[in-house]
Amino acid sequence: MATTVGAAPPAPPAPDFFAAQDAARARARRLLALFALCVVAVVVAMDAYVVLIVAEMDYNHTVQSAPHSLTFGEAIARVPRAVVLAPIAITLALILVGNLERTRELARGSDKLAQSIGARAVALETKDPYERQLRNVVDEMALASGGLPPALYVLDGEAAINAFAGTSAREAFVVVTRGAIERLQRDELQALVAYVVGQLRNGDATLNLRLIVWLAGITVIGDVGREMIKMPWHAIRKAEGNIGDLRKGLMFISLQIAILGVLVAIIGYVGLLLARIVRALASRQRVYLADATAVQYTRDPVAVRDLLRRVESDAAGGRLVGPYKEEFGPMLFVPGVKRLCLRTHPKLRQRIARLEKP
Repeated sequence: MATTVGAAPPAPPAPDFFAAQDAARARARRLLALFALCVVAVVVAMDAYVVLIVAEMDYNHTVQSAPHSLTFGEAIARVPRAVVLAPIAITLALILVGNLERTRELARGSDKLAQSIGARAVALETKDPYERQLRNVVDEMALASGGLPPALYVLDGEAAINAFAGTSAREAFVVVTRGAIERLQRDELQALVAYVVGQLRNGDATLNLRLIVWLAGITVIGDVGREMIKMPWHAIRKAEGNIGDLRKGLMFISLQIAILGVLVAIIGYVGLLLARIVRALASRQRVYLADATAVQYTRDPVAVRDLLRRVESDAAGGRLVGPYKEEFGPMLFVPGVKRLCLRTHPKLRQRIARLEKP
């Protein structure tokens, strides 16, 4: 049979999206357990570091007075329980302080959070034709998902095609770039909105914000180590050329603290890197889940596929210019920053192939 010139390409076979959703959830749960282990590893490493320092001091002191009277293993075994527990409590306290501070920032409400990244609320009776179409599409996808329409914001300063969903203390919200609402066809915009609404319904938005909070907590450990490293420089500046015995002693102590700070910073930042790697792996599985959900809501795998192809062929490739592109990276439809490692999303080719898979 002859094909019609200019006819639309045939729709790809519809995969079993419910099975895909279940598989993605299972893989993501395993990776989130690894994320929790990264947090535990940071706490254990800090505790082991302190215990080894105390044991070494005890060992050196004992051996100087009575050689061969104590092995290093025995020195570790007789470290007081309070010394073992104190680093655990302090490290957890630092992580929780970082968590609480970031939680307060993210829980101020969708308006505050959106405004902090430069997004603007879309009025209910907006006169802008692009924004009116966006609001209609959001209402349709909310109805398809069985939920209430989320609060809606536009990033006016972003010409790339991208979007993300989030939650605050009061409500869920969706942020779409100006480039997306002006450059996409209606069915493509519907696929984009279905993706972020699917993130809300699958709990991805809440999950991503929680991971941001925990990463902020782990970052505190590295920041503490960095401040410890700076202590000798602070002591030198305060000396102002008049270095007496007391100030010499303070500089010596601050130098010792700086040496300790190097390892504290290493532990903190290595733990942060491992947590980011695990978060990136978990994010990739959630992206497949959101793609499957977008097809479920739109009932149009061609639109979702065409949207991905549109972004793939776009010069910007969805990359954002704002400073939030790193922190909110896993929440975006496509990566907001070009990376060679720590990829938070599968490659667009892989996502398209999943949609075309029988």
